[in-house]
Amino acid sequence: MYEHTELDVPWNLYKSCSSRDFGAIRSVRFNEDGTYCMTGGSDKAIRLWNPVKGLLLKTYLGHGQDVLDVAASFDSSQLASGSKDQVIMIWDVVTGHTIRRMREHYGPVNCVVYNLTESSILVTGSTDSKCHMWDMRTRGSKPVQSLEDAKDTIMSITTSDHEIITASIDCFLRVYDIRRAKLVSDCLGKAVGCCSESRDKLSILCSCLDSKIRLMDKESGSLLNSYGGHKNNEFKIESTFLTNDSYVVSGSEDGRLVYWDLITSEVVKQIPAHKGAVVSLSYSKKLNRLVTASSDGISLWIGNEEPRT
Repeated sequence: MYEHTELDVPWNLYKSCSSRDFGAIRSVRFNEDGTYCMTGGSDKAIRLWNPVKGLLLKTYLGHGQDVLDVAASFDSSQLASGSKDQVIMIWDVVTGHTIRRMREHYGPVNCVVYNLTESSILVTGSTDSKCHMWDMRTRGSKPVQSLEDAKDTIMSITTSDHEIITASIDCFLRVYDIRRAKLVSDCLGKAVGCCSESRDKLSILCSCLDSKIRLMDKESGSLLNSYGGHKNNEFKIESTFLTNDSYVVSGSEDGRLVYWDLITSEVVKQIPAHKGAVVSLSYSKKLNRLVTASSDGISLWIGNEEPRT
């Protein structure tokens, strides 16, 4: 694994890939080892990239509307995608063929997330306020479990070995312990557009549509810290932890990337990153790289070390 220094934060622009020829990017995600990334776009396509070389490797076609989210399985052999067309598709990465199509949501599918390590379960969230769990070891057309506690759109999902965390427009952050059949709900008072979990699994970062990011204690639901200085009132804008959870980064509706010190909540850097809203980002913990997406394309941000691959 790449070892970074204390201040080795991925805020140095290394490569940008324009989406001028195929439209706005809705979502960007690294694969597990951080060597490739996938994008979902307004042109109904999923694309596989080598972000270091700026190379488009493959395009996957089959959706009828915008692709809103995409995820890679742990071994990178499969991709999952969710779309405005309400369909979830599973793809063979090498052949580009569709392995499976699932349609159980009654609205656009905003988020698709595999569970960690095994990728045996795919979790999906939609504007229909439902969160479905799909068994990837079978070809069943129905979810094995559905979470229907949200009262409005599911905007973001994160998973661990036995937990599912959802963020919703209904202002609630929900933590489901699947093993214990337990739900903990916390009302944040504002619509929640994105959630991500810390490495130690003790806290959750929540991007809210009042231009604030809230750091919540997962067990107690108490507010640990908040971060401001970016613009996020209208769209889903993603944020995440960086560099051993020492920093927080978020996109902004005015095209900036904003970085904060996790503890002091002070803005440590602001970058004019894209021409449009920075709606999506993904961080590779293994390689300490950040990839961002907007209407103009994707950009790769690195720390102090030049990438080898």
